[in-house]
Amino acid sequence: MPSRNKNSMWLAGCFVVAVCLLIGATLGSMAGYVVAARVVAQNSGQSPVEPVGLVVASPETAAGAAQPIVVNDQTSSAAAVGKVLPAVVTVVAQTQRGVGSGSGFFISQNGYVVTNNHVVEGAQEVAVIYAQGGRASAQLVGTAPDFDLAVLKVDGLVPAVAAWGDSSELPLGAHVLAIGSALGNIKIPSPVGF
Repeated sequence: MPSRNKNSMWLAGCFVVAVCLLIGATLGSMAGYVVAARVVAQNSGQSPVEPVGLVVASPETAAGAAQPIVVNDQTSSAAAVGKVLPAVVTVVAQTQRGVGSGSGFFISQNGYVVTNNHVVEGAQEVAVIYAQGGRASAQLVGTAPDFDLAVLKVDGLVPAVAAWGDSSELPLGAHVLAIGSALGNIKIPSPVGF
């Protein structure tokens, strides 16, 4: 009989532990919900924090100060995308294995484009396709494989320039936009994230 008694005690102990875990998970979820609801309620009456935007300069304003694009509740993501899209290009790379593509964007009026190194690595020919249409050849002028970055030089039209932002100035939880030419198609909507 002692072994049956031990089994009963073990099952009862497992049941108590399972019930405690279930109660703890339920209470923890409820507490998390209450805290989140209070934070949202406290912040809903305040003006939104204005995140640092992507700085864009068109050719007409390139000599002057670049204008930041700030996306908040009063502006739309579509407007921000519309302002920066002229600086975005699709990078097309011809390699021995075939053709690959990725996103890039102009960072200077001198025709420098930043893209990912994996897009152009081993490329024999590189070209860019403008957001507005048209194509231009590009030369690979530098790479940083450890950071998956590459710089191209395009001799030709520079419709707009996207300057680097400073992610350390973004508050935690700020919305960000990923603007590029996903799958070689600039017309695919830009995803939003935190």
